[in-house]
Amino acid sequence: MVLANGRKCDHIGASLPKRKGMRVEFLTGTRGEAGALQARRKKRRFENLVFFIPIIVIVIAVTYQVLTSTYFGSGTLIVSAQTSGEYYTAKWLNVTAEVGVYAKGTTPIHASLPQGTYTVQFSPQAWFYTPPERTVSLPPGKTAYVVGVYDPIVRTVLIASNKFNSSLVSAGRDVTPVMFINMMSDNVLIQSLPSGRVSIPPAGNTTIVFPQTGRYLVYMPLVTDANVTISVT
Repeated sequence: MVLANGRKCDHIGASLPKRKGMRVEFLTGTRGEAGALQARRKKRRFENLVFFIPIIVIVIAVTYQVLTSTYFGSGTLIVSAQTSGEYYTAKWLNVTAEVGVYAKGTTPIHASLPQGTYTVQFSPQAWFYTPPERTVSLPPGKTAYVVGVYDPIVRTVLIASNKFNSSLVSAGRDVTPVMFINMMSDNVLIQSLPSGRVSIPPAGNTTIVFPQTGRYLVYMPLVTDANVTISVT
């Protein structure tokens, strides 16, 4: 018998093991290559997964940060206080203020709070009207401002029949306006420190803010015994 490789074989039975052996070896080699290919594919998929995991984590983290800062984030609330500028240049004040139960301190207050609506209350101050409480909405990631404006309590002195209607008036140093109102039909001349002589027309007025503590005498130089004392503390 002539085999495929050109060799002769006299015994038929002897050729069968060789064919069977060659077939088994061929099948074994094919299965090995297929297994190696499958292993390489699994390894490649694992490497791709390992590569994309950090990217996925970063995307999730950034998305979470954006969502929380947009819908659930905190903002900054700045609370301050000042005088009104009606009688003199506005001045910043250091007063106690409360933001509900969330923050309390001396102005200016910088509070980091969750988004929401807050009520701000200001404490009373001598010589001033207390500002009304303020309600403010705080958006996430934003800054909201609340300013409490303190209007000074004006002391009024009326001038009628060449007399002052009061002999003693109390005022706060550098904060309390003392207003003199002429109720007469003629001009009235008054004199004091620090304003000196001031002429007030009929139905007119003049306002003095005393910059230093002490007792100031305001009088009408053309009228005897027409004066008022301003006690400044």
